[in-house]
Amino acid sequence: MAIPLMLEHPSSLLKVSEGIVIDDSDYIARIAESLGFNGNYTYTLTSMGDKHAATMLCSISSNDGRVEKVVIKRYTDIKIAKWIALNLWLLGIGRSYDVSPYIRMRNEYIGTRRVRELDRSIRTPPILGISFKNRVMVFKYVDGIPLSKMIDELMNGKDYNNSNAIVHNTLEYIHSYGSILALVHVNKFVLRDTKPSNVLISKNNGICLTDFEQFTTLKSIHDASWDIACFLYYSLLFTKDYDNARIIIRAFR
Repeated sequence: MAIPLMLEHPSSLLKVSEGIVIDDSDYIARIAESLGFNGNYTYTLTSMGDKHAATMLCSISSNDGRVEKVVIKRYTDIKIAKWIALNLWLLGIGRSYDVSPYIRMRNEYIGTRRVRELDRSIRTPPILGISFKNRVMVFKYVDGIPLSKMIDELMNGKDYNNSNAIVHNTLEYIHSYGSILALVHVNKFVLRDTKPSNVLISKNNGICLTDFEQFTTLKSIHDASWDIACFLYYSLLFTKDYDNARIIIRAFR
């Protein structure tokens, strides 16, 4: 006799403000169902990000040609090593990152929603589902170019003083991201992981912020300073072009 889902997985009775709770083993089927697929579908999984990311792009396709893309993010213990190493490096300046997969997962859920609620112009990925048992969160896929890629292209020989539209657009996006961080800080929050690779740019929808694993409340001005320093560090890592770096910094103000 089959055990009822609610008895085998009591957390399936939980409700969340955004998305659905998907603690049964076939959470992809639950997500497909929530998106309106009736069972006649196939899906493919493709790895995203670096080896620590544990993030997959899932493309769900129906027989009638409909395709929906979702991002499945797993909060693994493997990534703990990364955060522990960073915390050891930061020990001397009193900074630290959350290590626990469950805390990172909680931060992500809260941060994704809180930041979006600050202003209608700020976009974060819609949350489709969360699995406490599997330590998984599912987001609607957001198509965009990482701001880090745009910055890298500009730092590789572009002339910031010309009339190149791409150059000026990139500087505008950098300025917009700086303004968003200012709004986040004014509302007593910090992101702590402000790498430009966590910012997606799309031509039609503008800026979308992703990755809120380290989101938390602002406790001191030093927390806000870290957000700024983290962005500039990863944007200008290894560069020796100080003139162009100065222009990036000015755009970020």
